Amino acid sequence: MMDERISKYIKYGALIAVFILISACTPVGGSCQYLDSAEIVQLRKLANPAEVQTENGEVFEIDPARLVPTAQVGQYFQLKLRRITNGSCTPIVISSLRPYDS
Repeated sequence: MMDERISKYIKYGALIAVFILISACTPVGGSCQYLDSAEIVQLRKLANPAEVQTENGEVFEIDPARLVPTAQVGQYFQLKLRRITNGSCTPIVISSLRPYDS
């Protein structure tokens, strides 16, 4: 009787483990797709995090280490980013930030 119970628990435990492994391998929301864009932004705050703002008022926080050492508030940069269009990955990925020469 006791052996049957133990065997039953082992079977249920194995079934649960298989379920967890299968669900862990399936990405949530499927594969992600992004739209690449480039925007001119202005440095609004030089702190940690630094802030840049697009012409339409959208604000992005960035790591100050991504800025050139001579960066100054008011300076313009070209921001290249990827915005998610499908899936459940990181919504916005900043790929580069370079000083903008008009």
